[in-house]
Amino acid sequence: LQARGKAQAGKCNAALSKYLGAHGSSSRCDLLENREALADALAPDQTPLARWPSQGRYPLVLLQQAAVNLALGRTDSSPLISVNGPPGTGKTTLLRDVVAALVAERAEQLLEFEDPCDAFVHAGQMKLGNGFVHLYEIDPRLRGFEILVASSNNKAVENISRELPRADAIDPGLPPPNYFRTMATALNDGAPCWGAAAAVLGNASNVNKYASTLWWDDDVGLRNYLAWISGKRTQIVRESEEGGAGIYEDPRSVSEWAAPEDHEEALQRWRTAKARFRRVLERSAREQASLQRGFEAARELTSLEAAFRASEAELKTAQARLEVVSQDTTEADQLVASTETVKDHADKLVVESRLVRPGFLQRLLRSPRATEWRQTHDQARLAA
Repeated sequence: LQARGKAQAGKCNAALSKYLGAHGSSSRCDLLENREALADALAPDQTPLARWPSQGRYPLVLLQQAAVNLALGRTDSSPLISVNGPPGTGKTTLLRDVVAALVAERAEQLLEFEDPCDAFVHAGQMKLGNGFVHLYEIDPRLRGFEILVASSNNKAVENISRELPRADAIDPGLPPPNYFRTMATALNDGAPCWGAAAAVLGNASNVNKYASTLWWDDDVGLRNYLAWISGKRTQIVRESEEGGAGIYEDPRSVSEWAAPEDHEEALQRWRTAKARFRRVLERSAREQASLQRGFEAARELTSLEAAFRASEAELKTAQARLEVVSQDTTEADQLVASTETVKDHADKLVVESRLVRPGFLQRLLRSPRATEWRQTHDQARLAA
């Protein structure tokens, strides 16, 4: 409805206008034909350092990786990209790598904070009952990494939102991650999860379930977990298996997430995690830079090979021309030799003609002998 209202009022932003087809693309590039553009899209420095650790840890296929790189690398005023494909062609697999890349980028921003508390800025307070609740907003550096999955098919959206946090979505050979997985499992209707990376929303019932589980649930919610770290030890009553009196136990958010005992221990874990992530990030960046140098060298080699092939073709053309010129030169030399032979013969005739030249009176009186000699002599001179 909002999109329709904006379109009718002529207030669509660039992305919405492009999506609705109001403004066509200024240029199109077929990556199946333009190998240079495909190579640019797949360059190592365009590839995210992080990828989804799927079962088998198989890499994306060529065009899947190109789509991820292009989607994450768009910096123009209309960051809109379309990825089309029939069912079963790997669109959800591709989306997981986008999620992994965004999580890693946000983690890089988190390295800037000495204390996670610094990521929250006080934004006022709200009266609640007889007291006040303090409100905080997240640091702007940590914004912009969210993903909203929307579709006219609610089931398709639910499937993606449920698949991302499931334990079977990652390689079992990796150390099992624990990103509030107890809460994630509760949100995912009991399906084993590795972490709270996504949630099914879309309607009021799902939103209420998410909020009540995320914060208010005594057993798996964040409320008792954070209270424990701040020094407020809260236990819950769990029913006895024998049906007797209830047993007081720590919430599963504390016991299964191995909650730190206090803020200082939490900070120590934070510093350890930051140091480990920074080492991995720097090593990955070095390897990426090395791959980029190899990529550029390979591209330069390809360019040199093309230039060499062009030079070879020019050389063959020049050699063919040289053969023609050599043949013409040979024929010219033969013609010159033949001409010189004719000239030598003519010179000889001129000399011989002079030896038999008639006397002066015969030439003066133009006797028949003198006339015949003149004709023969003139022909010899012309030939010479």
